[in-house]
Amino acid sequence: APVYESVHLVNRMQERAKVPLMISLDAETGVGMRFEDAINFPWAMAMAATGQHERAIVAFDQVIDRGVDDPLPYLLRGRAQLSKGDVDRAIQEFRMAIRKRPEAAGWHTNLGAVYGEKGMYKEAIEQFRMAIEKDPRSAEAHYNLAVALNDQKQYDEAIEEFALALEQ
Repeated sequence: APVYESVHLVNRMQERAKVPLMISLDAETGVGMRFEDAINFPWAMAMAATGQHERAIVAFDQVIDRGVDDPLPYLLRGRAQLSKGDVDRAIQEFRMAIRKRPEAAGWHTNLGAVYGEKGMYKEAIEQFRMAIEKDPRSAEAHYNLAVALNDQKQYDEAIEEFALALEQ
């Protein structure tokens, strides 16, 4: 059944019960095994966490192919791509996730770090600045921006960013 209908039914049962009901759920492979409209990707996450990146990517593909609009599977598929060494594909996945959730500061930091690893400092600096715009207190974004600026010999600005990272 869909999540909304199930929650509505449980709430109605709680209202009628003489004692509070304890509700549990058997969902070892994710809530999607019980609710038809739920996102189900714990299996893919488990594959990625155990280093089975190819299997994780296939599992994330299946989640995305179901038409899920959530950006998280793209981000996680990107991390799996990065772990197996496919930096270009990881960048594509991170960009797709950010397109779907541009306010996620940490995702901009992740993308900036990948750009930095690839020597794409202009893009890295842009992503770190976007992360800081969304979360000015992100020490990680300030630090990574400082490193990228330092690599580009923009020393004065790098020092300022290092100082801001330490203040956070």
